[in-house]
Amino acid sequence: MGAVLSQWFLSLEFAYTLIALLLLWLARSLFRSSPERTLQQRGFAALFWSLWAVLFLLGSYLPSECLGGILVCAALLSPWAKSSTQSPQQRLQSEAEQAENLHHKARELGFLASGVQLEQHGRGVVTVASRASNPLHAGLAAADVAGFGQVLLRPALLLPLLVMLGFGALKLANHFGLSFDSKLAPLLALQYAALLSIVYACWRLRYPPSRAVAGAAALSAQLGWPVLLPLMLAVLGAVFVKAGVGSALSTLLGTVIPNQDRTVCLLSFIASMVLLSMLLGNAFAAFPIAMAAIGMPWVVNLHGGDPIALSSIGMLCGYCGTLMSPMAANFNTVPAVLMQIEPRRMVIYAQLPSALWILLLNTVLLFAVVFR
Repeated sequence: MGAVLSQWFLSLEFAYTLIALLLLWLARSLFRSSPERTLQQRGFAALFWSLWAVLFLLGSYLPSECLGGILVCAALLSPWAKSSTQSPQQRLQSEAEQAENLHHKARELGFLASGVQLEQHGRGVVTVASRASNPLHAGLAAADVAGFGQVLLRPALLLPLLVMLGFGALKLANHFGLSFDSKLAPLLALQYAALLSIVYACWRLRYPPSRAVAGAAALSAQLGWPVLLPLMLAVLGAVFVKAGVGSALSTLLGTVIPNQDRTVCLLSFIASMVLLSMLLGNAFAAFPIAMAAIGMPWVVNLHGGDPIALSSIGMLCGYCGTLMSPMAANFNTVPAVLMQIEPRRMVIYAQLPSALWILLLNTVLLFAVVFR
């Protein structure tokens, strides 16, 4: 039993289980804590996140046909994935109006309603009791953020340091006989570094762990399906590779592109990395397709290019495409939703000049080092 548990803790199944529990908690909260939505809407939202919890929890054990069916059902339910169609500002204004009405009625009766505390917050008065009772409104208030200041950045800065230390510790432990898949060492280090960062944040801010869980669920509920878009696009890239899209694309491009010219081949690889990253929203998903279609057969095998330089700098070219695409939800959609940026494409417009300049520099660097 001990050996089984140790293997479980030293695998990604541990992180998948935690994510599944978080999604189940979110589904429960959406079903119980969204009074502005109908029962049908709340049921669809809860079912959407529950299906994803099943994928994380049982994905390694279910047949592929069942997993595909769950993904299709989740895609159909995605319009109801958000907690509310209201923006945070609209919800805050609505809460303020409700609290002011309650306060006015209570004063007309000559007393304040029992158990309801009022405080000034932002543009109006909100109820502390109502905000605390709804787990989907959990998070730090503006006064909390001002009070903590730069302390809020410390867990985020601690995370990469813990990842490096954890990776080194796992490699050392594996050298001395600890049994686990050494290829997963970076991901294992990341999952435990994230947990330690959360523990540190709760200790430093004097908040219970349940507050962190509620905040993560609230953020996921506010953003809805775009939270899962990077994961889905990465899966799409893996499906393309498994289906042989790279080889088919190489054959197709060979009929229209003169692959005897190494300059054309390298420019084609750069363009494919940028365009596929924009289409898939993820350079990691674009990389295996571009390498299988152009990078390896043309640049490396045909013209003797350096595969290491081509891979590393080619990924940077793909990141430039990520900065210019609305499909890159974690870069360009999530920040716009969180900060209520209008129009939503302003994030891409701001990043566009930097992406083009970096792409140009990466192109020059590739020509300088790949064929040397």
